[in-house]
Amino acid sequence: MVDLIPPRYAVGDGDFDPELGRRPIISLDGAVLDQVVAYDIEAGVVAKHGVDVHGEVVVDREREEIVKVDMHGTATVTLKP
Repeated sequence: MVDLIPPRYAVGDGDFDPELGRRPIISLDGAVLDQVVAYDIEAGVVAKHGVDVHGEVVVDREREEIVKVDMHGTATVTLKP
């Protein structure tokens, strides 16, 4: 398996590899994030699922889709072995 970290990656990309998708540890300004669906290291953007105060994923009932939140800062990615 190649251990190259893509500079940008998203769950919806045509070349998304679920095996690689399970390995990234994504941080923004040093804080590890969960529920991440996309990142761009060079642009400093991470998109993640919105969560409520209980840590549950937020769903927009009108649009029938999970709410996504864009966060900006210094994005870093490492890979789990």
